[in-house]
Amino acid sequence: MLQGPWLPCLSTNATERRLYNARGSSESRRSLERDRVDGTKRAYALWFSYILSASRELGSDKTVELIAKVANKRGRADGAELKEKLGIKNSDLNSALKVYEKFMSDSGAEVKTLSAEETRAIIRVGSCPIFEGFLSAGMTCDWLTETMCKTLTLPLLQAIVNEVNPSLRLRIRKFRGSPEDFCLEELYS
Repeated sequence: MLQGPWLPCLSTNATERRLYNARGSSESRRSLERDRVDGTKRAYALWFSYILSASRELGSDKTVELIAKVANKRGRADGAELKEKLGIKNSDLNSALKVYEKFMSDSGAEVKTLSAEETRAIIRVGSCPIFEGFLSAGMTCDWLTETMCKTLTLPLLQAIVNEVNPSLRLRIRKFRGSPEDFCLEELYS
């Protein structure tokens, strides 16, 4: 039989335990939120570092091709999971927007819908651990971070919203220039 001080880790997620322990304390919740953002940033930094290494070995064209496949597959899986988790039954733009917002906020991004109509929504993405992950991986050129966002993140998000409605499109209307800046994204049919 397994024994040891780590045994509770087998049955309960560490983040869930910390959430449970932090319920009454707003300071603990803020700390937990910052930990989540930092964890997301580190995970993306590792992923982007791997992409840079793969690009050196395979060439950029092959790497971009593989990224597109991975982003699409992962996005479809995440979209289906979030759609079920949120109980989304409709395929309208607002339903897809809820799935998009949930994915981004779960990643630690600050997301605010500035306008939402029947056929389009404008979304402001403030603090973004994905962008911070780019910087942590050494992608400090503006054109490279924007290219990686359009090559990896945008197809991932596109696949996520397409699980709700395959006819919706997502595009970046304004790309941030720094971590303190923001992006504007448009979800439209």
